[in-house]
Amino acid sequence: MKHEKAPLTKNQRLELDIVAAGSGGEGIGRHEGFAVFVPAAAVGDRIEAHIVKVQRSMAYARIARIIEPSADRIPADCEAFPRCGGCVYRHINYQAECALKRQRVTDALRRIGGLDLEAEEILPSPQSDHYRNKAQLPCQKTENGIGFGFYAQRSHRIVQCADCLLQPESFSAIAAATAQYMDRVGVEPYDEVNHSGLVRHLYIRASRHSGEIMVCLVINGNRLPEEELLADLICAAEPKVSGVLININKKRTNVILGERCRVIRGSEHITERLL
Repeated sequence: MKHEKAPLTKNQRLELDIVAAGSGGEGIGRHEGFAVFVPAAAVGDRIEAHIVKVQRSMAYARIARIIEPSADRIPADCEAFPRCGGCVYRHINYQAECALKRQRVTDALRRIGGLDLEAEEILPSPQSDHYRNKAQLPCQKTENGIGFGFYAQRSHRIVQCADCLLQPESFSAIAAATAQYMDRVGVEPYDEVNHSGLVRHLYIRASRHSGEIMVCLVINGNRLPEEELLADLICAAEPKVSGVLININKKRTNVILGERCRVIRGSEHITERLL
């Protein structure tokens, strides 16, 4: 429903019932038929919303206060949530997350496919944490040294996250070892505005089949200083690392990987089994 004039203004506060969830995990409420998207809101919440952006047919808000929590709401167990863009469902239980994802499939079948079908029940995973097998981590310099994290949603602002609950615990140890190397040797993180600095991303892959872990540093250059020290620290932090690689990306681009890789320790590949 479009309005000639939106019924809301920036910085307005209002009580809002969250009645649906968006494709990005945000809660959706309605004010005079006008959709309001609220990150980290759960279906069933009644909140005091603070409007931060108003567009022609929708608005965006943040939670100023939870008046009455949803039955699905749980305490978020990550200090980076919801500032971090790595995940969007830490505030609801796993059963509610599965139900939302099933509804997204049903809605897509009906709205996009034109099919009057219900998606089948989701088969829940026996492992709802530490299940990811890949991480692409940008880094930044902080007052406490180098820190790795994730981009905030719809931005390139890095939110530091020392221990992501969705990735294997070994990834956090590898990131800490890489930060230790960068601090010790004085390697600067990449600045995409000025196209300066050296380390752009830490890219990690793990194989469930073989247990191998590949670690790749994406750099804005050809070499790192003291590359053997980097490999020593990473392999000491996580003995399952089977290869440490350098990927060269000197372009002004948001694309993470460049076209050339070289190995500084171990193997150039890991082995995985699918299905």
